[in-house]
Amino acid sequence: MAEEETVIEETATEETTAEETTTEETVTTEKEASQFNWREGISDPNALKMAERYTTNEAAMQAQIDMRKQLSKAVVIPGKKSDDVEWTSYRKNMGIPDTADKYEFENIKHDENTPDDQKENLARWQKIFHDENISSKAANNIIKAYLEDMSGITERVVEQDAAFAKETDAKLRDAWKGDYDKNKEYANRAARDILADDFELASQMETKDGRMLLDQPFMVKMLATMGREMGEGRMGEILSDDQVTTIHDKIEDIRAKMDEAEAQGNNKLANKLSAQELELYKRLEGQEK
Repeated sequence: MAEEETVIEETATEETTAEETTTEETVTTEKEASQFNWREGISDPNALKMAERYTTNEAAMQAQIDMRKQLSKAVVIPGKKSDDVEWTSYRKNMGIPDTADKYEFENIKHDENTPDDQKENLARWQKIFHDENISSKAANNIIKAYLEDMSGITERVVEQDAAFAKETDAKLRDAWKGDYDKNKEYANRAARDILADDFELASQMETKDGRMLLDQPFMVKMLATMGREMGEGRMGEILSDDQVTTIHDKIEDIRAKMDEAEAQGNNKLANKLSAQELELYKRLEGQEK
């Protein structure tokens, strides 16, 4: 009998626990169903779509609270109807100068000695940055990057010009062989004689491919021909600047030896040195005609 009573009690307890579990599940289901009912009054499609993101009306309200907190800390861009106070506050928060001339750039130094065209360019950039509400830090970084790019471009152009001049020189040496130095001197003298005061300007002129005009092989050959024709009236040879310098050095050396020979009474040596000096002067005189 005792065993039967124990079995009955256990059975009753299990049935009671099952009933309680069923009841809790039912309440939970009903609670969840009632929470989802808050969407039923929403008629706007966009609002309903937004509401679907949240499982309860409490979650939706909490999201609104969080959004208000974020907006209260956000920097709002003033609109067309905003007054000066709103704009001043906005620019202060964003690090934007009050006026365009307050922009400073670490890579650009300007003072009373700065050329007017550079001042105008600087003022134009300052106005652009201010009109577009660019912060001082961002504007400085933009100008810094721009100048670095331009500097790199300039360096590459210089390197390319030097490489082209070297390539041209190699071609001319191969074409002229032993006459290279003489022909190059003809070309240099013709360029300076013909272009005169415009020589420096012409030396900076470029062809469409960006190469220096006076470094072009056809130009050097043409100037060499013209220089040779111009030099036909000269007495003697065409000397390079280095050769002229060497002759002057030799003349000075001969004069020193002549003075020493005369001091020693060695007239024979002095006369010999004098003849050498005269020959050197003849070479120089031929250059000047």
